[in-house]
Amino acid sequence: SCSAAPHLLLKETGDPYRLDLRSTKNGDTLAEDFLRINPKGRVPALYIPGQGRVLTELPAICWYITRNSPELRPRGDVAEARALEWFNYLSGTLHTVGYALLWRTQRFADNTTLYGGMQEKARKNVQECNDYIEASLARSKWALGDHYSLVDPFLLVFYIWGVFIGMDMRKHLAWTEHTRRIVQRAAVEGAYAEEGLQTRMEDLCAYLDGTLSEPKLR
Repeated sequence: SCSAAPHLLLKETGDPYRLDLRSTKNGDTLAEDFLRINPKGRVPALYIPGQGRVLTELPAICWYITRNSPELRPRGDVAEARALEWFNYLSGTLHTVGYALLWRTQRFADNTTLYGGMQEKARKNVQECNDYIEASLARSKWALGDHYSLVDPFLLVFYIWGVFIGMDMRKHLAWTEHTRRIVQRAAVEGAYAEEGLQTRMEDLCAYLDGTLSEPKLR
C-alpha cells in the first residue's frame, strides 16, 4: 500500500518505531479495532507519543517523520513548495482519480453498471500522470533535484503499482532509472522485508533488469 512510503522514511531516519501491519485488501482498515485508531479507515496512520489522536494523511506523516532528518528535507523555500506540489499531485490526482478510482470504484459511484467505464478512465488517468512524472524526472536525478528526499519513496510506490496493473513502466526511462537507484538503498530492502514483501522486491528488480517481462508482483 501507499504506507510503504513513510515506512521507508522511518527506516532512513533510524528512529525507533513499532510496525502494525494492516491489509486494505483483506478489509483490516475497516475493522472496528482499526476504526477506533483511525475513523477514516485508511492507512497510513502514525501514533505520536503524547498526542490524543494519530496523525493521518501520507504527506503530513512523511513531513513529520523527516522533521529531524535534514538530509531528507527540501532545501530552501522553493524546494519546500515543490515538495508540497509533488505530494498534492501524487495524493490528490494520481492516487485518487487513478488508483483509488480503479481499485475502489465503489467510493465514487453506487451504480455498478458504470464501473467498467470508470475503471477504463482511471487507467487513462494513471497513464497521463505517469507521463507527467516521467517528464519531471527527466529534468533531475531525484524528485527535488540532486538529492534523495521525502518525496522519492512515494514515487517508488506508484512505479510498483504501475507494474502491478500491467503498464509498460520501462518505457518511462527516467522514472525507471530513478527506481533502480531507490531499490539499491538499504532502507528499501529492510522495509519491504519487514512487511514480508521480499518477493515483490525480487520481482521488481528482475523487471528492472529485463529478466522478467511480466512480473507477478506478490
